[in-house]
Order: sequence, then C-alpha cells, then structure tokens
Amino acid sequence: MLTEEQRYAAELVAKGEKIVDIAKLCKVSRQTVYDWKEKKDFKAEVDRFVNDIKSKSEKNIAMSLETYIKELEKIALTGKSEKNKLDALQYLVNRVLGNTTTKTEITTDNNKEDKKEFDLSVLDQAIKEDSKDETYLS
Repeated sequence: MLTEEQRYAAELVAKGEKIVDIAKLCKVSRQTVYDWKEKKDFKAEVDRFVNDIKSKSEKNIAMSLETYIKELEKIALTGKSEKNKLDALQYLVNRVLGNTTTKTEITTDNNKEDKKEFDLSVLDQAIKEDSKDETYLS
C-alpha cells in the first residue's frame, strides 16, 4: 500500500517530471524516489496514472475530432501549398481506408523457406513523384 507521498510521486512520474523535482515536491531524497520506482506497487500506480492521462487525452481529442477533420478538409481543398493539400488529402484517405503496409511478405512455396520482401514505400514514393508532374489538385 502506498503513502500519499508515494501516490503523488507516482503521478508526477507519470506526467514526466524530473526525479530531482519530484524529490523536492515530496520532500524526500532523490534516492528515495529511485527506490520507490523499483517497487511493484509504485510501478502499478504510475501505470494507472499513465492510463488515466491517455484516457483523458483520447476523450479530449475525440470531442474535438469533427473540428480537426473540418480543418484538414479545408487545408486539403483550399490550401495554398500543393504539398500541404496532398498531405492532408492523403491523411484523410488513409484514415478512411487504412494505411497501406510498407512491406509485404511473399512466400513462393509452402514447403520452402524462400521468402521475399517487397518494400511498398518504393511504390508509394514513385506515386508521389509522379503526382508532382501531373496536377490532380486545383
């Protein structure tokens, strides 16, 4: 069971505070904070705080998601920079259709261990370079 000091220190660790600052705020030595960080209960409390922070952040982002998408659409359709427009459109398409994988494993025979990898990023780069030559966006 953790003390209030340890819980507070765990919260500060989860927020990314420096050990020296945590020690000052909890009125303990740095070594004490390092010792706490090794304890199973303390690690579990840090993990709980990290998960709480992630959860709150995800909720905040989700609440503003519609605004973010509208801004991306505005950049994609009315932006002055062709690169920014292309990047915004590509992001929106990837969000709907999913990101393409960068590598695909090809097995030529089930009994053989002969496997080949094809790097799709080469194809992706070629498409991007080709799109510079042709204007798809107004």
